[in-house]
Amino acid sequence: MTLDELPGQFEAFLERARVMLHQETEEARAAVKALTSEKAKLQATLADLQEQHKQAQSQLGEHEMC
Repeated sequence: MTLDELPGQFEAFLERARVMLHQETEEARAAVKALTSEKAKLQATLADLQEQHKQAQSQLGEHEMC
């Protein structure tokens, strides 16, 4: 290897690093998207369960009055 080859090798190294970083970034974005979707589903489930709990407490309160 000569000094004249170093800039080209360095550029090739940087390009490989850019490609790898891009792949990692895209994978991370996909993971965040999936987790955001899962979070929304869990929040909807939680809201539903909270509503069911509220209704059950209300029904129990009505039965205790009898």
